[in-house]
Amino acid sequence: MINFIGAGTVVRGTSSTLTAVPFRDNAGDNQLLFTGEFLGSQILSTPGGWVMQTDDNLAKQVKCYQFDSTGSTTIPGITWGSGSIAWAVLLTFTGIASAASALDVNGDRAATTTSTNIIGPASTLTPAGDNELAILVGTKNKTSVSNGTNFTRPSASWDGIAVQSAPNGSTAAMAIAYWIQTTATAIGANTAIQGSIAETTAQSQQGSLFFLKAASVATVPSRTLLGVGV
Repeated sequence: MINFIGAGTVVRGTSSTLTAVPFRDNAGDNQLLFTGEFLGSQILSTPGGWVMQTDDNLAKQVKCYQFDSTGSTTIPGITWGSGSIAWAVLLTFTGIASAASALDVNGDRAATTTSTNIIGPASTLTPAGDNELAILVGTKNKTSVSNGTNFTRPSASWDGIAVQSAPNGSTAAMAIAYWIQTTATAIGANTAIQGSIAETTAQSQQGSLFFLKAASVATVPSRTLLGVGV
């Protein structure tokens, strides 16, 4: 069963290398490294040893990479490029399938809007099975108009907002919502992390939604001991 363990602190910088710190790093933990930039045209390569789980079709400036810890995870430095205003954060889970086989389905969305929200893909995404992890992550260009913005989960169905960061000034607001689905449930088109303050002029935003499968539980075969099935 998938469990949310905790979130590290969001790190930010301009034209700098960002190195996120995990909430914890135990053997068996699944580390999810999220990063994004004040939306421009920078392209980020997948760090060695990590696996990208987000779509790379529309939301090229929002990424999530997975690494399965053995108790000593090498956290890569993230450098978006010269002039980039960027962020990075690590979320720790347990019970996710191995990075190479965890991804079920993903989708993304890019838009220019005055909306208060961070909006996910324009299509419905449906997981293949029960007990999967749904994550909606997004970032949007922010101005002084929307200082003080708070983000909340898309609806009561979602387990919560794992982390949000909407600091003052012209920077990148971001948020990550998660939902550990006991029963496979489709997530509808345009599902959004809810924001509280709209911009007066349209700003760029990107959102990425994806499902990660749970690790398989080994089946212990029955055996007979002294004539009693156990």
